[in-house]
Amino acid sequence: MNKFERMNSYVSHKHYGKSPQMQGIFKVESSEFEELEKAMQEVLDQFFIDTATWGLIRWEEPAGLKPKANTPLDIRRANIKAKYIIPETVTDLDLQELVNMFVPSKQAKVVEIPNEYAFEIQFPVNESVYKHLPSISETVEETKPAHLEALYRVFNQVQSTITFGGLISERKRITIKPIEFKMSNLNLDISRAGFISTRTRTTIKPEVIH
Repeated sequence: MNKFERMNSYVSHKHYGKSPQMQGIFKVESSEFEELEKAMQEVLDQFFIDTATWGLIRWEEPAGLKPKANTPLDIRRANIKAKYIIPETVTDLDLQELVNMFVPSKQAKVVEIPNEYAFEIQFPVNESVYKHLPSISETVEETKPAHLEALYRVFNQVQSTITFGGLISERKRITIKPIEFKMSNLNLDISRAGFISTRTRTTIKPEVIH
């Protein structure tokens, strides 16, 4: 229900529903109310980093941030968050969380390099990492322990479809232990031993794996 319909629901349809004067007033006022609500919502959005637009400067000034005029909003928001959530003691998971503020898929990883006083920050190659890299580097340098070196690497994510099929051949060998039996008519004792070889063949139907 839009504003015009809602305003009509508040009054008697018998007296005002068919009045061209009242309907004209409702149309004008409903449009004004809609614009007012949009303005109020826009102001409310500035109180939250994720929705702020022209109000981001109010977040940046206390943090000492001075973005360039053409800096994208998502970069500015990530810089603000990085400034406000930096912990006193930084772990690799803290750094990973900070870096992922600049990565839309949140798939960046921070990997420690043992015995080298360094760590590696890994990004998916399909991300728009290059436009974020200056901000990421600045944030990491301000946050990381001073004695550790930050290295950067872009990794590729490969998606493929594999089709396979074939057969499995299995052979079994059954050994027959010696057995003695008598042929009474011929008065003979006979021993027999040996083995039986069997083969099983299993066919695998083609299957697609994503």
